[in-house]
Amino acid sequence: MNEKQKHLDAFELFYKLGGVGSDENFSKVSGKFQVTERTVWNWYKKFGWKERIHLRKIDVNKEVIKKTNTQLAANKAKYLTYVHKLFDDWKKKVDSGEVPVEIKTASDVDKIVKLALLLQDEAGEIIENVIIDKDKCIDRLKRIEAKYNDINGDSRDSTTGSDRDSSDTSG
Repeated sequence: MNEKQKHLDAFELFYKLGGVGSDENFSKVSGKFQVTERTVWNWYKKFGWKERIHLRKIDVNKEVIKKTNTQLAANKAKYLTYVHKLFDDWKKKVDSGEVPVEIKTASDVDKIVKLALLLQDEAGEIIENVIIDKDKCIDRLKRIEAKYNDINGDSRDSTTGSDRDSSDTSG
C-alpha cells in the first residue's frame, strides 16, 4: 500500500495528539478518518509512525536549540553593547581626571589581574583537583577527637569507643 494524503493527514493528527501509540489516540484518529482502530494501528506500523515521530522530535529539538542559541547570542551582543558604553563613559571620566583610579591595596591588584585574565579568556581562579584519602581523613578525625576528649576530660577512647584506663596518658 502506498502512502496517500489521507495517511499523511492521519499521521499529522496522530502527531498533534502527542504521537503516542495509545488506544485513545488510535480511537481519535479512527473517528476523524472514519476507519477502524485496527486500520490506524496498521498505518502506524506500515508507515513507520513511531520512527517518524522520533525523527520529527529530533528535528524540532534541533530547531529549538538553533533558535535558542540565536537568541542567546543576540542577548549577549546587546548586553555587551551596554557594558561597552558604560565602560567608555567611565574611561572618558578617568581620562579627564573626573574619576580617580588608584591602586591602594593588594585586593585592587588582584581584581585588576583577574579582570585582565577574564578579558583574555583565561581562568581568573586556580582550581585544584584534590584527591582525598578517606582512611587518612578518618584517622585524622579520630586523633583530633582523642585530643579533644583529653582536653575536656572525656575518658572514652575515640579509636575504640571503650573507656580508657585513667593511668594511660599516651592519648
